[in-house]
Amino acid sequence: MKKNLILTVMVLILVVFTPEGLKGEKKVVLHELINPENLQVANRHIYVTQGIEVFIYSLPDFKLEKKFGKQGEGPGEFLPFPTPVRSSLRLVIYPNQLMINSIGKLSFFSLKGEFKKEMRSKATIGRFKPVGNYFTGFNFEIENKTNFIAVNLYDAKMNKIKQVYRFIHFHQNNQYIDVVPIGIDYFDKIYTWQEKIIISGDDNSLHVFDHQGNPLKKIALKVKPARITDAHKTRYHEFYRTDPRFKFSYEMYRHLVRFNDYFPLFRRLFFDRGKIIIVTFNRKPGMSESIFTDIEGKRYKKVYLPIRERNIRDLFPLDIKNGKIYQLLENKEEKWELHITDINFFP
Repeated sequence: MKKNLILTVMVLILVVFTPEGLKGEKKVVLHELINPENLQVANRHIYVTQGIEVFIYSLPDFKLEKKFGKQGEGPGEFLPFPTPVRSSLRLVIYPNQLMINSIGKLSFFSLKGEFKKEMRSKATIGRFKPVGNYFTGFNFEIENKTNFIAVNLYDAKMNKIKQVYRFIHFHQNNQYIDVVPIGIDYFDKIYTWQEKIIISGDDNSLHVFDHQGNPLKKIALKVKPARITDAHKTRYHEFYRTDPRFKFSYEMYRHLVRFNDYFPLFRRLFFDRGKIIIVTFNRKPGMSESIFTDIEGKRYKKVYLPIRERNIRDLFPLDIKNGKIYQLLENKEEKWELHITDINFFP
């Protein structure tokens, strides 16, 4: 009986954690990249942002079709993000155009990178995504001496309609700085799909709203987040102490650094083929735990995928699209390779 129980447990572990749906990995060097920040795949193209530049590669031959992006405040120009906490550009890809978020505005380009128009925004953070005839976006706010990042609904002219949700900000003035969420861009905590807004909340649940910002459901996933160990804390301190982008600020604010007992559940959120893919902080060497569920919250798969860390704070740039993982990794020759892995976890 005991042997049968052990065998049953071993089989369950293999079913849950073995990446049996993975296929061979393809690698392609993209010679033009120096320090890529974000990657998105859509419409037979790969879009990569690097500072205030956008690179457009064709699929399936991976040839550079266009590179554009110039610093400035004029039409089609971008301003860099004022701190290294966030990347300067975030993209939304429509079926027929490209929308680029930058400081103070939204810029619209053709899928091949020709400038079309732009819209100014007064939102302090922006990071807009379309939902129906509206947009979701972010704004910083203070209430009762507590700092929040609000998710708002905006009309087509960038006027705020209502607040939909809000996150506790990682920096609470002179009280504390929660260093783990610094590496999670709020842009990646929200998805808009079929006129629905899906938000990965502070409570480790998925919050679903309609396109007018009305709550539809809350999906509580019964998944235990990873524990933050002393080894994790040491790695975070070492990263912020030595990284050229952060070390000056670290020395100023290190006395405010704090850690919770557990990581947030959500590290990245993806949506592909009608399924929600949650990348968590649970890791094995070269692999990240990922949860596949649907809009109804019926968890049906938990696996480890070959999603690699750039450092303790960041993952390497990646996207999951059409049953494939696309991730940019730096090789031993300091060239950037696009790694493409087929995943067979979609029913």
